[in-house]
Amino acid sequence: VWTAGHVVADLRTQREVITPDGSRRTIVEFGDPKIITQIIEDGRIVGRLEMDAEVIRYSNADDGEDLALLKVRKKNFVDKTARFYLSNAIPDIGTDLLHVGSLKGQFGANSLTGGIYSQHGRLLGKTVYDQTTCAAFPGSSGGGVFLKVNGEYIGMLVRGSGETFNLIVPIRRISDWAKKAKVDWALDQKIVMPDDDVLAKMPIEDVGKQFSNAADKAAKASTFHTWFNRVETIQTTE
Repeated sequence: VWTAGHVVADLRTQREVITPDGSRRTIVEFGDPKIITQIIEDGRIVGRLEMDAEVIRYSNADDGEDLALLKVRKKNFVDKTARFYLSNAIPDIGTDLLHVGSLKGQFGANSLTGGIYSQHGRLLGKTVYDQTTCAAFPGSSGGGVFLKVNGEYIGMLVRGSGETFNLIVPIRRISDWAKKAKVDWALDQKIVMPDDDVLAKMPIEDVGKQFSNAADKAAKASTFHTWFNRVETIQTTE
């Protein structure tokens, strides 16, 4: 499950340990986020499924990519995946888009809104975002933005200053980070996902633009602020 880094930032802790050789080491750990899927029958919400997940890769919002990749602990919890837009061509301004997010938190879970691609390459510092008019509210952070024509995932909504001025992490930036972090298998089904032993040896986070082993280097805690407040659950939808 892909989500925004700042959505899980409050679950992050770090502690110092003394290694057998007497040196100090900082270990970064995350509590388990909750994955919730609503059950809808005959046009009515009739219940929900809640599963624990683990954060397997994280980049903070302050000086990183504001991305996180989660692994659902329940095996075979889902058998479907989003289709990611992996073309090198950036969709044209004016392209119709859809956003799925938890508008206003749990109460607005799995809301669908529509809009267009309204601009490319907005810079905040040196970080690139694209802009959309898809309506979003606090709780939308981490929700996907999709091409209306075929449902392909083209970015993640993470910031906003109004109902129709919202910024997304474009898929081209997600893809670049995934390759550096060696988690590009989470975008491209042609790449084989590593087994649990390999995943356990992966560094859990990077600091800014420089990747580091979380067990060896202290990482800054995120102090990211945006009006997309963190919500307690991460929503999935088919």
